[in-house]
Amino acid sequence: MRARRTAMSWFSLGGNLGFASAPPAVSAAVALGGGLRSTSLLILPALAGAGAVRGGGTRDRGAHARPRAGGCLRDRADFRRRRSGVVRR
Repeated sequence: MRARRTAMSWFSLGGNLGFASAPPAVSAAVALGGGLRSTSLLILPALAGAGAVRGGGTRDRGAHARPRAGGCLRDRADFRRRRSGVVRR
């Protein structure tokens, strides 16, 4: 259980940092690079972030990683039900 909380903490931290750093990065790219054409420079931090998380993957947790009998079907049904609710909104 502790690993799940730690993973969620890192996920939240990454989301907050990305959300906070995006406006200054776009402003700097537009102001210093010569307009909207220079926003293609923003691909560089995106590639750096993708490279940083690429090696992470998921860890095998042994028996905890395997679904219980019938769990897969129940999860799919639950997913369909929740997805339809989001689509209807």
